[in-house]
Amino acid sequence: MSKRTRLQCGAPAIRGKSKCKNHGGRSTGPRTAAGKAQIAKAHLKHGDTTRAKRKRHREVMQEIKFYASLLRISWQGKRIRGARSNNC
Repeated sequence: MSKRTRLQCGAPAIRGKSKCKNHGGRSTGPRTAAGKAQIAKAHLKHGDTTRAKRKRHREVMQEIKFYASLLRISWQGKRIRGARSNNC
């Protein structure tokens, strides 16, 4: 379906698919290990982030949430401003 004209594409659908080759009927994703590695490399969110940096960030945030939950327990139910995690 064209966004501009709201008409369906006139090209025939690929056998076994519901779309034509120009509108998403051919791609099946990477199949080889090299192709999968290339896609993984291309899927970085930003030039400054790497998998290692994102992993370290997750670890640090888990530590922060853990210590925040300990602080909440030590205050024995007194109101603490800030975000609350679901696991406390």
